[in-house]
Amino acid sequence: MRKLLISIALFILIAGNSYAVFTYSDLTDFKELPIVGVAPENEQGVIGKLRIYLIKNGSGIVYFDSNYDIDFATRASIINTVKAAETYYGVQDSEYDYFVQFDIPAYKISGESSNAAVFILVAALHNKKYLKEDILITGYPDENLDLKGAGGILKKIQAANLNNFEYMLIPETKLRLYFKRAQTTSFSDNFSPHENYFIIKEIGFGEYFKDKLNVDLIEINNMQEALDYFFEWNEPVNSD
Repeated sequence: MRKLLISIALFILIAGNSYAVFTYSDLTDFKELPIVGVAPENEQGVIGKLRIYLIKNGSGIVYFDSNYDIDFATRASIINTVKAAETYYGVQDSEYDYFVQFDIPAYKISGESSNAAVFILVAALHNKKYLKEDILITGYPDENLDLKGAGGILKKIQAANLNNFEYMLIPETKLRLYFKRAQTTSFSDNFSPHENYFIIKEIGFGEYFKDKLNVDLIEINNMQEALDYFFEWNEPVNSD
């Protein structure tokens, strides 16, 4: 990827209906994380990368790579997440632009499930942090920065497991399990010897899948908890 960037002198980026041209030197400060999604063409979980570049001397514009079809609602939610991360870290009247680049085997990007990763990447860029890359996260931060769920969670868990990720952070999610039970009754013409009934139990995904998968599912409540996992034992990186 880096060789490709070096070989190209100019980049044309898109933000809404506007375009901008940047030189290679503008796109050297970036962070990336693995992401998981569901490909619309076959409804299978897929693993890819999300990169966000920090462009200095900007004005708070978020640009998107035009190689993917990213729907309007998804772009708007990513922009809101970038601004939320800036606000969280006290970045006001931003003097930076951002370039959001997906690299995932799907022709269309939609939904909010990558927004938690967007938040973490922006936080890492402004805090000069290294990021652990053996962790996946899915979901989006709400207005209180609580982590909320997105669709296709079981397919995403399957993709994480098949690709040998060590950890996957997910919003707190409950499964409703129905257990069949038989109760002995007195035998008569009106009653069978056994009557079946069901017990309903709610259990978290992490508890339900414990020791069943290669990937360890960790249920979290908010973005600060997510940052603690991704930034754990990391020191700030010196940067000019």
